[in-house]
Amino acid sequence: RLEWRGDVRVAVFIADAPAHGYSGQGRGGDDFPAGLCPDQRTPLPTLLGRLANEQGVDLLATKLNSYTDVFYNMLAEQYPGGDGFGVLSLTDGAHKFKAAIMGALSEAVLSLIAPSADAAGVQTFDGTTLSSLTATLSASLRESLDAAA
Repeated sequence: RLEWRGDVRVAVFIADAPAHGYSGQGRGGDDFPAGLCPDQRTPLPTLLGRLANEQGVDLLATKLNSYTDVFYNMLAEQYPGGDGFGVLSLTDGAHKFKAAIMGALSEAVLSLIAPSADAAGVQTFDGTTLSSLTATLSASLRESLDAAA
């Protein structure tokens, strides 16, 4: 059980296969086609509904192939209207994945500090735009990770 702290709550979900019960192809090699593993008591849609509605966690799912389509449709149902949920194809390249993550985080932070502001036109106190600030922070993070490696 995760204890979420803070106001920005984003989970990134990466899978190359669907959860049990969501293959969309009959049994399709799924040993638990009803969707519950032997040690699982709560159905996955119920757990995800709690994550979305009670914990306020946004979910970004990555699509590696079409095997996860039925599963991701179930995920989308837990976020009515699509608010807080998105699917990003990794076949488009890592740069789009990074841009989506940074954009989601930027918008989440902006919604906390200025709920009615338009992210594209926001400038910081020194005149830089939010997007350029995000790019600078991203570059600093990348350099820090490279130095640590």
